[in-house]
Amino acid sequence: MAHRPKPEDFDRPMNAEQLKQRKHELAHLAQHHVLEQYKSAHAACQVVDDRLPRASAVQMMVIAWKLLWKWRRMKEPGRG
Repeated sequence: MAHRPKPEDFDRPMNAEQLKQRKHELAHLAQHHVLEQYKSAHAACQVVDDRLPRASAVQMMVIAWKLLWKWRRMKEPGRG
């Protein structure tokens, strides 16, 4: 009988080093490019027919979201 692989084997979250690298890459892009990355990741995170999004897509959306919020807070008056 054939061995059926576990779903976790196909949907592994990014490790700490991969997350750090993606964050570094996004931080060096213009804000509108980061926003496009966020929109792309957001679309990839939609639940379709009870299929959950890939862990890496959710991680990318969170990385981009955090970076956009950081930039937004830096632009607020009184922050420097």
